[in-house]
Amino acid sequence: MRTDLERFFTPRAIAIIGASQDLNTISGQPLKFLQMHGYPGRLYPVNPRYREINGGKCYPALAELPEAPDLALILVNASRVAEVLRQCGEKGVPYAIVFSSGFSEVGGKGVAMQQELIEIARRYDIGIAGPNCQGMINVA
Repeated sequence: MRTDLERFFTPRAIAIIGASQDLNTISGQPLKFLQMHGYPGRLYPVNPRYREINGGKCYPALAELPEAPDLALILVNASRVAEVLRQCGEKGVPYAIVFSSGFSEVGGKGVAMQQELIEIARRYDIGIAGPNCQGMINVA
């Protein structure tokens, strides 16, 4: 279990996996707000459909990033989250926030999908907030 929460709450680099060029959507807003509020670290939008988002480079895959970010924001369809989380583990990403929904709250298959996330997180020692998490705010 991860205990070095400083990298979660004050990450030096953040990957936004599933980032969108439409900055008014749930998958576009994290980049928009991090930039708007002066996030001082490095931002890595990841989406194979785009080469650039909001004036910055967009990476086609997590494996293409020049470093392992401290935090991954996962904004992909529920059916893809497990694979993305595995990729985070392989890249050495220590923390992830899963925005995606469609897990235990829908019952049946969603419960099994959420259990798979737990198993992947344990295997790679990834600290997770979510699924169904809308991010975090630092009010200090």
